[in-house]
Amino acid sequence: MSLGGTSTGRTTHLRRHLKICPALPATDRMQKQRSSPHPGSTIESIWKFDQDRSLELLIKVLVSNLFSSPLTSSTTFRQLWAGICPTNDVLSDAAIEEKFLSIFENEKLKLKEEIALAPGGVFLTAASSSLETKNFIFLTVHFIDKEWNLNRKIIRCCFTGCEDFDAEYFVSMFPNLQSCHNFINGNVRAAEEEIVKEAVQNWRLEWKLLGISSRKSLADAAVLALEKNLTEQNYLLAKCKLLNLPCIIDALNDLFGYEINEYVLSTSKMWFQYMTCTPLRRDKYKEILSRLQINRPSFGSQRWYLTFHSLEAALQFNNELPDPQQIDSRYYPAKPSFAQLKAAENFCDLVRAIYHAVKVVSRTCNGALNSQFHAIWNLKMALLRSSTKENIDQVFNIEQMKLKFDQLWRKWYLWLSLAVVLDPRYKFRFLLVCFKEAFGSHAKRYIFEVRGKLYELFLQYSCHVDQQNSDSFDQRTNDLQLDTHGSTPVHATSQNFIEQAAHEELGEVIRYLEAELIPQNANFDILKWWKENALTYPALARLACDILAIPGSAVSAESAFDETDERVGLFNLKLSPELVEALVCTQDWIKSSEIISDEVGGNINMPA
Repeated sequence: MSLGGTSTGRTTHLRRHLKICPALPATDRMQKQRSSPHPGSTIESIWKFDQDRSLELLIKVLVSNLFSSPLTSSTTFRQLWAGICPTNDVLSDAAIEEKFLSIFENEKLKLKEEIALAPGGVFLTAASSSLETKNFIFLTVHFIDKEWNLNRKIIRCCFTGCEDFDAEYFVSMFPNLQSCHNFINGNVRAAEEEIVKEAVQNWRLEWKLLGISSRKSLADAAVLALEKNLTEQNYLLAKCKLLNLPCIIDALNDLFGYEINEYVLSTSKMWFQYMTCTPLRRDKYKEILSRLQINRPSFGSQRWYLTFHSLEAALQFNNELPDPQQIDSRYYPAKPSFAQLKAAENFCDLVRAIYHAVKVVSRTCNGALNSQFHAIWNLKMALLRSSTKENIDQVFNIEQMKLKFDQLWRKWYLWLSLAVVLDPRYKFRFLLVCFKEAFGSHAKRYIFEVRGKLYELFLQYSCHVDQQNSDSFDQRTNDLQLDTHGSTPVHATSQNFIEQAAHEELGEVIRYLEAELIPQNANFDILKWWKENALTYPALARLACDILAIPGSAVSAESAFDETDERVGLFNLKLSPELVEALVCTQDWIKSSEIISDEVGGNINMPA
């Protein structure tokens, strides 16, 4: 490329200057710029800074997709790295691992600071997962940060032992005997308890921990062990006890028991044969699968989910092509019977509600507790409707499912209901409509229990916010005490006392409840609303901050429909346990930050 100037453009001075300057090819200039002969020069430092920054960004991209060391040592990766900038140094595996671990430690420090600055408390969830006979645990911290964004981040991911007592074969994977003492002895539960205890200490959660939600393997003993070390803390939600709630997704998966009904499985098989017996039908079947609003299952999916996906496709196939002879003349295999069609419909009618509940409870973004009430409530009503259907026993053990759901509902309904009351679009009016539909004349009793719990918690939080005298506080709230898990009715509390206390002590919460409902809006952000109204309702905002952060799921969104977390497969790679844990945690933190950046706080609008 050449430059020139003409007098007509009033550029005579430019042309004169260009003639004086010696010609220098652009490529030579660039080469000299890239390879400065002066170590430490500005140009060299700029290129070095760019390389460090490029490496950091590249590693974050790889981590967010769970890269492994073999990838970074491959020829293709090295070609990519050189292609980003030809002056980049050749990287060793050790350099990449060192850079990654430095990113992990930096992100860990940032997260610890974020937790420390959070306005409310934090919750832990413990999810166990298995790989063949090996057991692992994922610990996740849940909290609302100072900007009122809901955070859900993994802080531990580690091995807890083997079912067949073969853990001693894996001792060389760990740095010392102490680090693997419990699982060598085959005590998985003790290993889990120790890991939870260490995580609370290492992450400095002692002064903020409000509760823990766990899957089946983490027993109440782990919670009790935690409380022994935290007895001096003031647990606002559960009065000197940690709130201990079951994982909702675990309970929903357990509704089906160990096996799907044999009649349902045979129905699914017959529909599949019928839909795929000719090329034209197969094409139609594939087209329907591509349009299903359900994520495609995998070999690791829950059995009920595999069956649901298959029968949903069958129902859609029957709706669009009730008579396949319109496109071919195949008579065998015969179309499944009307009874089998009804079985597929009955199965999907109920499982649709379960599927939706799992999706809502497990989602990472827009997952505040108030959004989960509707999904669980709709499932409760779906169970009631299904129990009245003809021949439902051919499809489900419906009474057993209702019994299991009722056990879950008893443990969760107060907290789910409180989250709805703290949603300014609904409050008690919406709860009353729901409870009347399900409980009839007993609805007022449930409303009374929710109201009593709200008043009790508000008095605790207002005392905490205002630093009032604790003796006076205990005397005022003595008759409003509930069970620490919120499951004991308040029949002993008189209505007159609550009304009197409401007028004397509960002015802030009464003002909130009597205020007009916020109009329905698909873009409503409940966390943003409480952030903006924290000065108007200071104690209630602090309570909302903790209630809305209660986690319904101990399971990640990615593995909500799976029998195990696919990330445990990383432990089978040639990576140290410490590197796997750093990889899983860092990936989770990067993705969580991206989600918060894309959708700041809040949750979706709930249906009226």
